[in-house]
Amino acid sequence: MRAWTRTSGRRRPPPGGDTDADVVVIGSGPAGLASAAELVGRGVRAVVLERGPAVGAAWRSRYDGLRFNTSRRASALPRHSFPRGWGQFPTRDQYVSYLEDYAAGHRIDVRTGVEAVRVEREECGWLVRTVTGQVVNAAHVVVATGICQQPSFPDWARGHHFAGPVLHASDYRNAAPFRGHRVVLVGAGSTGMEIAHELARGGAAAVSLSVRTPPNVLLRRVGGLPGDWPVPLLLRLRTGVVDPMLAALQRVVIGDLRRYGLPRPTQGCIAGLRARGAGTAVVDREVVEGIRAGLVRVVPAVVGLTRSGVCSSP
Repeated sequence: MRAWTRTSGRRRPPPGGDTDADVVVIGSGPAGLASAAELVGRGVRAVVLERGPAVGAAWRSRYDGLRFNTSRRASALPRHSFPRGWGQFPTRDQYVSYLEDYAAGHRIDVRTGVEAVRVEREECGWLVRTVTGQVVNAAHVVVATGICQQPSFPDWARGHHFAGPVLHASDYRNAAPFRGHRVVLVGAGSTGMEIAHELARGGAAAVSLSVRTPPNVLLRRVGGLPGDWPVPLLLRLRTGVVDPMLAALQRVVIGDLRRYGLPRPTQGCIAGLRARGAGTAVVDREVVEGIRAGLVRVVPAVVGLTRSGVCSSP
């Protein structure tokens, strides 16, 4: 049986792995880096394992035109604000730069190109095994790999005979490869609506947005101010109070989109957020105006694929 050794009042795992640490953090996104920074700031030796080639690898692979749905005040990590010159809603490239600066400024030990594949419980701690066979010995492990790392495809998108490509949004970068093509976007969340608008403005021959669950549509800015500023307060109120307020705001700011094929949502913003962690599409006004102008055509849910197109629900 292995025994703990003590250094400066902290329990450390005994040597035995290729690398020893008080805490191993798996993933160098914002959650992983923030956890490591808090630990390092308290004198705890933390090592961050990142399977990608650089800090924040998952963010580097997002589409080129991505912008935050939450404002910089709500999105910054502890004690590290965003530059004011970036505006209220940082871009993908700005955020990657921000994460790099954050890791360097907080002296975080990030090991890139190291993919953790298994965490094993030891009597005196944990062993983290990597794809190359390296073993990291730690007292504690923080898993911070995020909730959006595995693309999810509906059943109809597997084993199909469609002649064209079927891509997940995680594989989309920009509109250039789709110029002159007819494209169907499946899913009316923030990403689906924004990519649909980008494709329509980027030269696609026709863009359709397939909607199964009508979203609550909110704007990034309302009256010139970030629309997410009151959210912390709203989350403290009862759903039965907040959702009617937000529904009234949508009617005033967004208007009725039923004539353009987008039904009214059946669930309120906060109810959807609490039940499914989703249900709200936060976009710029230009995206909504693109639907009104017919740049993006809203169609029913896709239920299957043929060789030349899609099958929608009645």
